[in-house]
Amino acid sequence: MLAYDLIQRYASSGPRYTSYPPGTSWHNGIDAVDLRMALAHAAEHLQTPLSLYVHLPFCRSQCGFCVCNVLITPRTHLADADLDHLVRALALLGPSLPQAKVAQMHWGGGSPSYLTPEQMRRLNQMLY
Repeated sequence: MLAYDLIQRYASSGPRYTSYPPGTSWHNGIDAVDLRMALAHAAEHLQTPLSLYVHLPFCRSQCGFCVCNVLITPRTHLADADLDHLVRALALLGPSLPQAKVAQMHWGGGSPSYLTPEQMRRLNQMLY
């Protein structure tokens, strides 16, 4: 009877935590001043290396379990534009965190199997 009770208890939909913070906490109430203040605070209190999670929204084929927004395509060159945007974002944010060091990088989504070896090298070089 215990197994049946567990099945009944967990037989409904629950929240998915595919990102942190979860999308339900995102809002447009942050402006440039708020961002600069948050970066200054982070720079003052940054004592440990960073762990990064990289998830580019491209896959060669759809997984049976994935519910992420993703572009299914074999055309790997499409990821170059996202990498270009990441370079620009890091150029803007990087100087605000001059002491930041990356200790770990986790790959998610289609990123590990979709990117070409050259795109992976480019991504690693910009983040480390």
